[in-house]
Amino acid sequence: MNGVLTRPEFLQEIQEALLREPEFRKVGPFSDDEFKQHCFSLQSTSIFTIVVDCGVASDDAILSGIRLIRMSKENVRFIILAIDRKPGDPLISEIISLGIYDIIELSSELNEQNERMNFSPIIAENLKKSKSYGDIVRWHTISASDNKNVTTEKTKSRVQVKERVKEIEVVKVIQLSNKNIGICNATKRAGSSFFTMNLARALAMHEVRTSVVENPLYPYLFDTLMLDEKEKKEDSFQSVPHSVLTSTRVNKENKDNIYFDIFWNVLDTRKAFSKETQWGINEYLQQINASSSTINLIDLGSNENDEVLKHLDEIYVLIDPAPNEIIQSIDRLGYFVKLEEDGLPIKYIFNKYNDGVNLELLNENLELDIKYHIPYVEPSNVYKSYFEGKIVYDYLADESSFHQILNSIVNDLAPENTLKKPLNKRWNFFKKRG
Repeated sequence: MNGVLTRPEFLQEIQEALLREPEFRKVGPFSDDEFKQHCFSLQSTSIFTIVVDCGVASDDAILSGIRLIRMSKENVRFIILAIDRKPGDPLISEIISLGIYDIIELSSELNEQNERMNFSPIIAENLKKSKSYGDIVRWHTISASDNKNVTTEKTKSRVQVKERVKEIEVVKVIQLSNKNIGICNATKRAGSSFFTMNLARALAMHEVRTSVVENPLYPYLFDTLMLDEKEKKEDSFQSVPHSVLTSTRVNKENKDNIYFDIFWNVLDTRKAFSKETQWGINEYLQQINASSSTINLIDLGSNENDEVLKHLDEIYVLIDPAPNEIIQSIDRLGYFVKLEEDGLPIKYIFNKYNDGVNLELLNENLELDIKYHIPYVEPSNVYKSYFEGKIVYDYLADESSFHQILNSIVNDLAPENTLKKPLNKRWNFFKKRG
């Protein structure tokens, strides 16, 4: 059952897109009270989809009405027609904060033939697919607390092109305002968090504006770096995951989130955050996009999400070169190779590399293009740096091989992705022993 709240000039095209006349249909414009009354009436219907023309009533009335319906019908799908509205629009941003992502941008401007575009095919195409936060992040520039004296703000976003390759959807990033790099563990204890914080520090030392993002369901960095002890004022660290859940604006310039010249987009573990909390793909993408840094390093560890990976510009996959670690993780390595074959921009990295590694044997059997070899750091140096509240990159001498490799990664980071050719997979040595 469908519902429509619209101005008369758009009704026919909306009905054509729905392929039938809606069961609930109200044609405005409406006063604030009229619109709210219609929304109240919708609560008692069996509506599954509601199409709302944002010009049918005042912004305040539309926002209040949508909230009213959401209170009693959480599973209703809202289709928001943002007619003659542009990214940065306060109403659309507030609607997105309610978890509504089906935003359709339309223009009623007339062309040279004194005709406007036909909305019907555009609406029909959008009805066929469900959007995620990543699709409409460019609209989300403010929060409910900033609804007064709002000025339009252009949001930095990524333009994506999707294409079908051998029945597999591939996402290529063709224009970037920032770069999201995921860091995953292909083997147990491969060191994604260690690598993330040190690469972030290397980037910061090269004056690249950098943020570190961590899934709040698996917190590690806040306590490891003792970020609470670096606060200038009590409780001044902004826990971005909590801000996402409460639709609070993230202060990207908060000095108490910037340590070692890095913005720490991580969970404040002093505040309750249950694993049963509603934290899905849309919330995670909101957290990732809350930072305005040139590069966001997302520490995924062993808890990556396929949907998140599709939104990343590069994926660094860390491998501990110890044979037993590779043997135990051979299926997981295959998972990342399959992602690479599907078109995702994977780069493999040996972490904890040392003179005892038989590189010839690994290359012969893994047949992976290992991009970097991160040298093993003696544990005493790691512990000493943590006890002193430092990142290892700052603790080791500038001329160390650890510095040299990380600096080379910084120099190699490029603004555009290229998709690699699929790799052959034999891994005979490891499969025989798996």
